[in-house]
Amino acid sequence: MHIKLEKYYIIILKRNNMKYLKIESGKGYYYNGQEYCEIDKIKKEDLLNMINQAEIDNFEIDAYKESEILNKAQQIIYENIYNKFFEFLENKDQFEKEANGMYAEAIGKYLVATDQDITEDNFLVDDVDEDVKVENIPF
Repeated sequence: MHIKLEKYYIIILKRNNMKYLKIESGKGYYYNGQEYCEIDKIKKEDLLNMINQAEIDNFEIDAYKESEILNKAQQIIYENIYNKFFEFLENKDQFEKEANGMYAEAIGKYLVATDQDITEDNFLVDDVDEDVKVENIPF
C-alpha cells in the first residue's frame, strides 16, 4: 500500500472509488452509505460503517487542512477522524496479519482440544440413566 502524504487525498485501490471524508464549501462531510452529511452530525454507527468500508472498499478521504474548514468544531472532529483513518489505512496490512495470526492460533488451540481422547473424565455422568446399556446405543 503506497500513500503519499503530500497529496490532498488518500486512495486505496480495490473496487469502487468512494470518498468517505471530504471538505467542500468550507465544511467537513462524511459519507453515511447513502448521502454526505456534515461531520459534526456523525454517529457511532456511521464510524463503524466507515471502518468496515475501509477494510473492504476503495477508501478515499480528503486530507485535513485546517484553513479549508471554517467551523472550529468541524475542524476538530474532521482532524481526529482523518488521523485515525489515516493511521488505520497506513497499518491495514499489519492489522490483517495480526488478526489472521490470532485466528490461526485460536483454531490451533481448538483442534488440539478436539483431538484429545474422549474419556469418561471429560463428561458429566451424573445424569446418565443407569438402565441404559452401552450395547443398546445406536451409534
